[in-house]
Amino acid sequence: MKILQALAYDAEVYFTNDPQITIRLLGESSSQYIVTSLSPLLIEGYKTCILEILEQFDWNSPDWVSIPIGSGSHITACWKALRETEKLDLVKNSLPKILGGQISSCAPIAEAFMKNKEDAEPLQVDKTIFPEISDPSPAWAYTALRAVRELGGAIVKVDEEELMKAIKLLAKNEGILAEPASAVALASMIKAVELGVIKRDESVVYIVTGSGMKDPSIIKVVTESRNFSEMGKEKRIGFTKMKILELLFEKPLHGYAIQKELALRHGLKISLPTTYEHLRDLQTMGLIQQSLISRNREKRLRKKYIITERGKWFLRRTV
Repeated sequence: MKILQALAYDAEVYFTNDPQITIRLLGESSSQYIVTSLSPLLIEGYKTCILEILEQFDWNSPDWVSIPIGSGSHITACWKALRETEKLDLVKNSLPKILGGQISSCAPIAEAFMKNKEDAEPLQVDKTIFPEISDPSPAWAYTALRAVRELGGAIVKVDEEELMKAIKLLAKNEGILAEPASAVALASMIKAVELGVIKRDESVVYIVTGSGMKDPSIIKVVTESRNFSEMGKEKRIGFTKMKILELLFEKPLHGYAIQKELALRHGLKISLPTTYEHLRDLQTMGLIQQSLISRNREKRLRKKYIITERGKWFLRRTV
């Protein structure tokens, strides 16, 4: 998709097995400045990221800033900006700690941090699922490690499953479809909280560095649990489920009461497990939900089911 975008802008696209040689040749034969992760201008540009965050916080730092790590340039830039704001006396409180995150399949900086090394050792990585954040020989490893340690931060590793969950969580709860490199920031924050590195009452800003719309495979990741063949299934809803909807349209009920009412009113004698199976199906369709909680005679908590607005609409349309 990124290549297609470049072509749409009428760019000249060349494929190569050695991008560094290509970059050098372009630099020698072109009047344009080629910006790579090694460029000091890249660091100066990235600095504005943390400066804008501080400005939006009225120059009061959050406790943590979570940043995904590839080459280490982004963390290096944020650290440089933070030290400069400190010298200019712009920040009203203490500087934030930096949390770095790397994908476990290619995590040379995280490995160096855990082994208390000053620099990362290059890795041999044949193939990785997430090349955008997988840098086996990160150019800014030394400064990234120094940045995290000076600010009292940490670096964690997350696996592919944790990353996928973060992508889905971000899309579902915030309406942001992030590329894998970006979602590492959220996955790392969750991991750090679980490990006790970040306290639950601390404030954290995690930086989403890129859109998932540039990577069509992310759409597949987010939607892979959805059974599209089941969409529209409510059009062919069965008799029992319809009667459950009618009962819940009258008032909220718990599972046992639904089973009892189905038998009394409609002669539907089904087991309690079967009743709950119908309820789960209706929940999946978005027609009902668990909401209210009541206590029975033994003062045990029982969840009640209520019909959703979608369920009411469906019932009115069908009846």
